[in-house]
Amino acid sequence: MVANSIALRITLTPRPDITLPALRWGTIVGEIVHHLASALDNLVHELALANVNPPAIPLDKNQKDISSQLRHSQGFPSCKQRSDWSSQVHRYLYFVDRALDPVFERVQPFYAEELTGIAPTHHPAIKLRELWNADKHRTVNLTAAGLRLEVSDVRIPSHFPDHGVLRSEVIRSFPSRPITGRTEVMLVRVHLPERVTIPSELDVRLLAVTALALLFGEGAPNEGENALDALDSAREYVADILSTFA
Repeated sequence: MVANSIALRITLTPRPDITLPALRWGTIVGEIVHHLASALDNLVHELALANVNPPAIPLDKNQKDISSQLRHSQGFPSCKQRSDWSSQVHRYLYFVDRALDPVFERVQPFYAEELTGIAPTHHPAIKLRELWNADKHRTVNLTAAGLRLEVSDVRIPSHFPDHGVLRSEVIRSFPSRPITGRTEVMLVRVHLPERVTIPSELDVRLLAVTALALLFGEGAPNEGENALDALDSAREYVADILSTFA
């Protein structure tokens, strides 16, 4: 076949003698999730202590038991539906000044849905809570993937030994694909300096930069999602909330 360009199918194959430390990464992700979620719960605890008008101390035994249960359940709420907000305020924010309820409301998943239409399941608060709950029972399952591959230097010395870098462009890329066996990650079109007959085999040399990603694996909350992106979103969410009370 005579052509003035060719399409290269680029694949990645894991080396059988190298095992990616996914378990260790899962432990690290779990620690990050724990610290972020704990920071929000600690905020509620500190605000409860700082409340100058706390609920009256009950005298009745039953009421004392209820108050003790509320004390142990207090924490940062992550509410998906507005209809549940009042009950979550009572359960999680009972000892916090009621004047702060609107502040907590504005950072809830249901509130974000009302403003933007984004489903609460995609909200960083819900993702963070689900990951935290899952990590309490087992290490977060992660898998490695090629997030991004950039081709910057393509040469074909078998046909163009005197020609330098050839112009190339990405036809299609496959971001965030788990690398299992021989995995296609990109299609690249290479423009040739002249029309030539393309043989069945070519000596193609290219320089590529691959950015490794971590995806939530099978059985983990947010399965298939980029773990680093999820953590970054959760970090920004937590930082914005903490800065409100700084």
